[in-house]
Amino acid sequence: AEVALPADIDITGYGIHPALLDAAMHPLAAAFYHTDNGTDPATPRLPFAFAGVTLHAIEATRLHVQLTSTGADTFKLHATDPTGAPVITINTLTLRAQPNTDSLQPAAGVSRQDLFELAWPTLSADVFPAAQVLPAWALISEQPQLSPAGLGEGLVYSDVAAVDSWPALVVWDLASPQPSGDHPDPLPRVHVLTRCVLAGLQSWLTDADPVTAHLVILTRHGVSISPDDQAPDLAHAAVRALIHTAQNEHPGRISAIDIDTTTTTEHTLIKVLAALANPARRLDTEPQLALRDGVVHAPRLTPAQLPAGPHTESAPVALDPEGTVLITGGTGMLGGVFAEHLITHYGVRHLVLLSRSGSNASGADDLYQRLTQLDAQVSIAACDASDPAQLAAVLAAIPTQHRLTAVVHTAGVLDDAVISELTTEQLDAVLTAKADAAWQLHRLTADADLDAFVVFSSAAGVLGAPGQANYAAANAFLDALAHQRHRNGLPATSLAWGYWQTASAMTAHLDAVDQARFTRNNLTPITTEHGLALFDAALTCQQPNLVPAPLNTRALARQARHGAVPTILTGLTTTRRQASTTTTTDTLTTQLAGQTPQQQLATLTSLVTTTTATVLAHPDPTALDPDTPFKDLGMDSLSALELRNTLTRHTGLPLPATLAFDHPTPPTIAQHLASLLT
Repeated sequence: AEVALPADIDITGYGIHPALLDAAMHPLAAAFYHTDNGTDPATPRLPFAFAGVTLHAIEATRLHVQLTSTGADTFKLHATDPTGAPVITINTLTLRAQPNTDSLQPAAGVSRQDLFELAWPTLSADVFPAAQVLPAWALISEQPQLSPAGLGEGLVYSDVAAVDSWPALVVWDLASPQPSGDHPDPLPRVHVLTRCVLAGLQSWLTDADPVTAHLVILTRHGVSISPDDQAPDLAHAAVRALIHTAQNEHPGRISAIDIDTTTTTEHTLIKVLAALANPARRLDTEPQLALRDGVVHAPRLTPAQLPAGPHTESAPVALDPEGTVLITGGTGMLGGVFAEHLITHYGVRHLVLLSRSGSNASGADDLYQRLTQLDAQVSIAACDASDPAQLAAVLAAIPTQHRLTAVVHTAGVLDDAVISELTTEQLDAVLTAKADAAWQLHRLTADADLDAFVVFSSAAGVLGAPGQANYAAANAFLDALAHQRHRNGLPATSLAWGYWQTASAMTAHLDAVDQARFTRNNLTPITTEHGLALFDAALTCQQPNLVPAPLNTRALARQARHGAVPTILTGLTTTRRQASTTTTTDTLTTQLAGQTPQQQLATLTSLVTTTTATVLAHPDPTALDPDTPFKDLGMDSLSALELRNTLTRHTGLPLPATLAFDHPTPPTIAQHLASLLT
């Protein structure tokens, strides 16, 4: 097809004008009237996700467009100018059916920048060309016979503890003969595997060379990338989230690849490993990948589709007013908020609120009075939902005339620590409160014919929140469990919330430094009103996994301009990196090259002090005494990692995680940087 812009359109400043790109995709509408791919030609399809985009030239006004079908809902787009020179290539252009907007009204207070889902678009095969020479690597696997072909041709270790000297590339294959979802009780395996991976990561981060060594961890079906993919393995889902946090705490050192067992995937895996073995190529390789039938996929957070349907003020899910709703964490901040919402908006009249302290919990009496004044019958029970005997007793006490019709699991605990300091006790405690309780709720209500089964997960599991590896793992388990239930025809919604504005028992300890970190990580606080609207919209979507986490679009755009957006969020901003002839590292090196030693030290001290002020949410960097030790400024292990990672981006130096402890003030770090840079 030939497309062109009108002569009066100003193209100045555009890589490619949006109107021209939109026109280039118009032939896709006609394509569905001439295909046998099983799609309904009467259902419009719109571009949903792009992958493998290359802009070869800018400010084009006329294009020759070639669209090639690569799947049921995917195309490749290649456009050239009138001379035949390439202008833009989109290796994978994914379409999605357009909702019926004739009767669709957005949920009140909910926008496309509030409610998300995780998609897994394909990456171009050109990203991983065939290796000329296969690199050497070591394999860690308890069952190497289950590992993909070709992985065990070099050194093979049975476990991490057996490695006496870490080579440059290590492939740790978490092989499993049986998916945890098929086991009557997957919890022991979840706890054992997450402990094992935690210990292995701690050993590798301590002993392996931080410059040359790279760790690749293989999981199997830890994620489900499409409706046709199998449901996720619960243990591998938890492990992947734990690894994701480790990746964010130690950028560039760890890769996570989720695989299936096909021969084509084995061949692709070798090409991916060859790229990761090359330090130069490694920088361009995404930290998280999934291989299915030899095709490479990468995670992208995308706006969720708000469902079609008549606009109504009624509840999105019908709950029997004579039925009982059970809420874990029922006396907590979120439990109380949603208990009241279920009464006022869903017509619920019978509630069982669980907490470990029961009616002795802080605020329980006031909550009881507030809910009963709304004409609801409320029971507050002391129960550890992770204990099957205690939970079974509570369920047995629910009267048959008010049978259990819905479960809302809000309970959880926080016990934060960076990956290098996280203990197995902290890991188990957080997993137990969140994951074990969810599994017991699932198991003990399997025959209850529920109308709704809602678990409150966290964006920490989706985004890999630094300092929360245990919490990320626990919540990823919830997401995977919801996916399994959905596949088995059971009601399930896992909501991976961002952070709430109102403090709770879990978040009361958060201070200004934590709030500033959330902002830098693109999250904005959720108000109670907004959270309730997101809850209603999510239940209307009827999808197993959703992420209600309003984003800080300004922070996202600012990161994009500097090329610093986490890859999982790159699909959520149209802002592109500002063109520059030099990198930040080159600019700093050039600046230092023209300075005297005293000036160099002053420049580096200013850099460290400014970065410290940002990390610690200090309002005025100039008021920060550079000679004050970091510990006296309130810096903890997580802040120290953030300081290290930021200085690494500025200097290009492979700085140790202990930087702020080895050099405890801004001037001493500056002196250390000067010795390495000059």
